[in-house]
Amino acid sequence: AEYHAENVAQFQHPEKISVEYVSLNLEDYKQAVKVDEAAVKAEYDAGIAAGRYTTAELRKARHILLSVDQEAEESVIEAKRLEAVALVERLKGGEDFAALATELSADPGSAAQGGDLGEIQRGAMVPAFEEAVYSQALNEVGEPVKTRFGFHIIRVDNIQAAFDKTFAEVEQSIRDELVTNQARAKYDEDLASASNLSFENPDSLTPVAEELGLTIQVTDLFTRGSGNGIAKESVVREAAFNADVLNEGNNSTPVDLPSGEVVVVRVKQHEPARDKSLDEAKAEIETILLGQKTQAALSDNAAALEKALREGGDIVQLAKQYKGKLENAKAVTRSDRKGLDNQLVQAVFKLAKPVDDKPEFGVAASSTGRAVIALN
Repeated sequence: AEYHAENVAQFQHPEKISVEYVSLNLEDYKQAVKVDEAAVKAEYDAGIAAGRYTTAELRKARHILLSVDQEAEESVIEAKRLEAVALVERLKGGEDFAALATELSADPGSAAQGGDLGEIQRGAMVPAFEEAVYSQALNEVGEPVKTRFGFHIIRVDNIQAAFDKTFAEVEQSIRDELVTNQARAKYDEDLASASNLSFENPDSLTPVAEELGLTIQVTDLFTRGSGNGIAKESVVREAAFNADVLNEGNNSTPVDLPSGEVVVVRVKQHEPARDKSLDEAKAEIETILLGQKTQAALSDNAAALEKALREGGDIVQLAKQYKGKLENAKAVTRSDRKGLDNQLVQAVFKLAKPVDDKPEFGVAASSTGRAVIALN
């Protein structure tokens, strides 16, 4: 009772509130949307006409690059071009493209793979190179193509023609998109209505609930720091404890939750912070007082035991008298503690070096209480 009277501010029930709220969730709106087969098919046909479901043509090619500086003299550039022309003739004469690419190509990324560039989509290469790739016939070795990198000799190894995806391949994605679009339109419309109605009727959620067919729900009591249900979210607690909502009794503005749900809240019940009575705080105070008495007893006993050791008492007998556990440790280092508590080891290394085979004594806090040390 004395501790409670002197420290009453230490024991409080925190301020708590509960809120009532309405909720709009896009997923609920999606569940309510039904899209028929005809609408999905019509969207597919429109997408095919617009090229949305067409897979672009892909070509696989390899090349040999004979590099030349763009700023080089014309004679140097012409010499490199003639070298490329001669190489084209060798390839057309039957020499192995991959072998020559490995030997001669200046492109480090593809030379080791025999000049193989893999599949090439439009827009991935410089224009002159891309134009050559997409104009050459399959397996044709084209004439040298000049880019800023030098002269390229190109061969197209495979052509995958553009094709339209089948209705079965895209049906579900089209259906999902139509459902989302329709649900989003209705959701956005209702969200705007909820915002307006809650503002125009700040003292009640009933107009919002009735207009939009929503259910008014209620949370349990929660504090500024924690809660359950939607009150788990800090944005909800911040909105609920906002002065305009808590003190003025108004509806909140719409609150976006991480889940995608949007809620409008108003205070249902408010419990101000209050001091705990002695009965309510008794268990906490008993724990505190017991802890204080325990620490004091530990310190007193450790000091008395240390004093007895300094006066020549036998450590084995004193350990029994004070109901302590006697332990011995040898060759302890700062890093190899031999299983001893770190606080104890730090205290040991602060003690003075024993003189004339007389131990040094000390007391240290440990993770389990107090340790009385005899440093031999």
